Order: sequence, then structure tokens, then C-alpha cells
Amino acid sequence: AKFHQAAATFPLPETGPTASPGLAQRLARLEDMLSGRLGELRSAIHQATWPELVPRGSRLIALAAKTAPGCLPILKSAAQLRVTLQPCIRDIWHAHVLFVGDEVGGLVDFGSMRPENVAGDVARLLGSLAGDNHNDWQGGLAAYQTIRPLSSDELALVTVFDRSTVLMGGLQWLDWIYLQGRTFSHHGAVLARIDEFLSRLENLSQTVEQE
Repeated sequence: AKFHQAAATFPLPETGPTASPGLAQRLARLEDMLSGRLGELRSAIHQATWPELVPRGSRLIALAAKTAPGCLPILKSAAQLRVTLQPCIRDIWHAHVLFVGDEVGGLVDFGSMRPENVAGDVARLLGSLAGDNHNDWQGGLAAYQTIRPLSSDELALVTVFDRSTVLMGGLQWLDWIYLQGRTFSHHGAVLARIDEFLSRLENLSQTVEQE
């Protein structure tokens, strides 16, 4: 929140209120997934590349196919909300927050910084720290808002940013590996990230089904 307050003073050509560019991109990606990309991923998974990834990938795709139709209208609605934009980190998660004891000592990796609503950063960080723990989410949101209050629309965007990350985060890794042919040297770290997405997607699938 302190970073957002400081960054808000940086002049941008467009500060809004306007639609979130990040949610617009996610909506386009989800529609692309539902229109055929998901099927391409399903067909591309094979034993020759990371055998231990095969069951994880197959489960991710099955859950995404089940969950995405229920998330699509929510994402479409949120993408129409008009909010303020400012410089946001966008790739702020627990590994990019450095601590000295119990105090934050620094933030790293600003390579993805773009104009966005602060809800994107809040969702990204809390999603990585709190997972699906409701009390931790509420504690994090309350702490943030002691410094930078969030509007009702921004709070709605936090939820949608988090859900879309959970829905498509693991699929992005599969897309990089199987369709784009990217290679990653630290297989264990990648599998750990995918396992995190898979666990949260299991929970999201149940939530969407109940709604």
C-alpha cells in the first residue's frame, strides 16, 4: 500500500476511470482458451516432456474446462468496471517480497510493471500468501486499507483478479511448456508452482459449482 501511494504520483497519459487493461487481457485469454486453445493443450500433453507433469497437466485442464464457463460471465462483468490506473508491479508474489525478521525489507522484480488498478497487485500478493484462507485474506485486505482504502469496485476486482489467476495460472505454464516449447532448468520449482495452482483450482471449482 505504501508503494502504491508513492507510485501514484508518477504521471501517466491515462489514469481513468477506465476499464482494467489486465482484466481485458485475461478475458481475451479465457475466450481463446474456450474457443480451442484448451483442446490444443489437452492434445499436446505427452510423456516425453516431463513425465511427472502429465497427470498434473491433465487434471489442470479438466478442472479448467469445468470451471471456466462459470467464471467467464463474472470476468466479462468486471472487465466493464471503470477504475483508476497507476503504475503497478503486477508480478508481486511472496517470493518477490524480502523480509528482515518480521519486517518487509524490500520488493524485487519490476519487469512486469504496467499501468493497472491496485486491485491486481493486492490480489496477486494475497493470493500467493493467503491461498484460500478466508481469515488471512480479510486480515491482508484490512491491513492494506489502513493505508490505502479500496473502493467497492476495487474490492470486486480483487476477487476477479484472484479467480482468473487461479483459473489460468497453471494453464499458462502448460502453454509455455507444451505449445511454446519453452524450457525451464528448475523443474522442481515449476512443479511446485503448478501444484499450488492445482490445489487452488480444485477449491475454486467447488466454489463456482456451489454458486
